[in-house]
Amino acid sequence: MPWSRFRRASIATAIIGALFFGGAQQTSREQLPPPQPEPVTSVNSQLTELAAYINTLPGADPDYTQLCLTPGATLGIVLFRQVHADPDETEMLRDIRRLGDELYAFHATAVHDELLLMTSMVQEDLASIVGDLSAHRGLRKVYTEGIAGNAIFSTPQDQVYWALGNVLDAGYMEFDAPCRHAVQYGFGTLLRPYLTADDRKDFDKLFARKKPVDMTCWDEIKYYPGATALLALEGKIDEAPLEDEAVHRRALDAYRKGDLTLAFAPREDAMIKRISDNETGIAYAVLGADHALAGEVSCPGYVVMDRDTSGDNLEAWHAAGGRPISLLEVTPRILRDVSEQMAYDTMILRLLHDVVQTGKKYPLMTPDVDELKPK
Repeated sequence: MPWSRFRRASIATAIIGALFFGGAQQTSREQLPPPQPEPVTSVNSQLTELAAYINTLPGADPDYTQLCLTPGATLGIVLFRQVHADPDETEMLRDIRRLGDELYAFHATAVHDELLLMTSMVQEDLASIVGDLSAHRGLRKVYTEGIAGNAIFSTPQDQVYWALGNVLDAGYMEFDAPCRHAVQYGFGTLLRPYLTADDRKDFDKLFARKKPVDMTCWDEIKYYPGATALLALEGKIDEAPLEDEAVHRRALDAYRKGDLTLAFAPREDAMIKRISDNETGIAYAVLGADHALAGEVSCPGYVVMDRDTSGDNLEAWHAAGGRPISLLEVTPRILRDVSEQMAYDTMILRLLHDVVQTGKKYPLMTPDVDELKPK
């Protein structure tokens, strides 16, 4: 993947960070312990073998694979960790452009572009893992975060429509014409089979008049809508709703009021129940990297890392008499390289948003910042 835009945004965020905080703080990473041996069942045997296979895939990070085997398990959940787009980030960018001056808008756009690129990079690794399992291990259905009947998304094309709007609203690197054409053409090609006949004609007519499109921009962000959405549109997998619609709706309503108490444990408990109610053997799910379904009790030696976990969901499930469930947690390889930077970028974006809303003034300009602006 080209890194020119990523590097330019990285330099911009480094400058902002140095001015506000004196530089980013680096944190050490814990080494994950090997999984504890557990009594073998058919599910546990399959999950153990699957973990060994996934660890050989180029998109997976074997150092962060966590295998939690429950004695007598009749269900094994393979949980793919992801990072996904946050609509609040785009809303903050809009506010900064509306309320701030040109310099603040430039810095906010650079930070947002970097978040967009890194999201796509994580999803690209995830697509390679899920695509390989679909091609060689019989994976067909993936339970996907954010899908809950008609509450958020009901089809993969909904996810792509939303992502296209989010990218266009953000003005990815202020969208020079070739970049805009590439993004519109890339997303449009994915969605073309689902367009109405009239819209399909308009799409074909629009790009029939243009010169061949330079797809560089599209190649950089084409996984942004999410790996499972793109693989589903290609017919390689089926997406299933991971969310309980009522639980998810309450969590969203609370989140909009600044209350995060419903964002984790209630949703995660409902996700385990949904999969358990519908599956046996091995099931696959994709969930944000801040979530954790296991803990020290259900999985001795489990490492939470830097997650906002609210408890041990599997332990609570088993304590309440739920069927025995084992878990295999899979992390995309590039996630460890971008997670701290993404958290830092989000903090910078929130800080810039706070500044323009409160009217506080901070010095953002240094003599060489002008060199970073797109020519």
